[in-house]
Amino acid sequence: LHFMPVTMHLGGFWAIYSQSGDSIDAKHPELKYPVQVPRMPPLFELKGSALFDAIKERDTLLHHPYESFEAFVRFLTEACTDKQVLSIEVTFYRVDAFSTILRELKKAAKHKSVRVVIELRARFDELNNLKIAEELRAAGCEVHFGFGKLKLHAKLSLITRRENDGTLMHYTHLSTGNYNATTAKIYTDLALVTTNRAIGSDARKFFDAVYRERVPSNFKALVPAPIRMHRRLLELIRKEADAARRGEKARIVAKVNALVDERVVSELYEASKAGVKIDLIVRGACSLIPGIQGLSQNIRVISVVDRFLEHSRLYYFGSAQALYLSSADWMPRNFFSRLELAYPILDPKLFEWIEKVLIPVYL
Repeated sequence: LHFMPVTMHLGGFWAIYSQSGDSIDAKHPELKYPVQVPRMPPLFELKGSALFDAIKERDTLLHHPYESFEAFVRFLTEACTDKQVLSIEVTFYRVDAFSTILRELKKAAKHKSVRVVIELRARFDELNNLKIAEELRAAGCEVHFGFGKLKLHAKLSLITRRENDGTLMHYTHLSTGNYNATTAKIYTDLALVTTNRAIGSDARKFFDAVYRERVPSNFKALVPAPIRMHRRLLELIRKEADAARRGEKARIVAKVNALVDERVVSELYEASKAGVKIDLIVRGACSLIPGIQGLSQNIRVISVVDRFLEHSRLYYFGSAQALYLSSADWMPRNFFSRLELAYPILDPKLFEWIEKVLIPVYL
């Protein structure tokens, strides 16, 4: 036992836990969780052209930390070494300073285009991100930053590769979480790897706009903030309410870190009154009050607090058969003060797995 003169901040317990190392393992193994060994998807055991050919065949969903973040690292590493890859582009919000990703990008910059967009205003990571930016630039990478009042919070990588037939193919990776190997072991996040042409084209537009310090817009598949996301979510909530009024089956499931946007809360109340069954998985702050007769009797709110920090964001609309993953919480700051992306799950098998397996597990 250690006696403290004042109440300890909860972050202090994490520091003690992290630094205890073998002493707790040896004396009190019951105080630590068993070691979690993440699964490596077989797809990412492939090398070179075999990996890229397999990615072209189907969309792939990664569920961290149950599936290893090393899958993304291998994907990026193969892109860095593959001679047919012309360019690599990635956004960084929080990244570990001694990351394999950084090392591979620095090496790749010697023989191909590597462009990185870094948000210098990521809270608590400002100095680390500035240092990383300087190192990448010194290695030959083209480095850009978030601009204006908008924080760059979207997590996106775009690999442009010349295929054997001479055509250009976009390999896009989108994630709800950061490109950070450390937090990827303790945060739950969902990531998509795809060669979908609409998504790839939108990713191309996103980077091109950010390089010019313009707000990305005119997307076909991706839903960006601050231009479109808030409006799109309100439209989808209203569509579920309209379906319920017509007597059709309607359902909304949202998993976010916080729900405090007044317009969204108001539309969810209206949807509940229309008869839409709504399940909200909110880890933190929630302004909506569920279970009020005549207002929110069809809404349930739960918070999942477990071994891993719940970090993935998921928006599901049953009648519209629309499913998005995103970097954005349902907060005004995400909708209007950040560059965010919501990306659709278009592959029927992945859609079905999230709808019939993942969502029920959380509920």
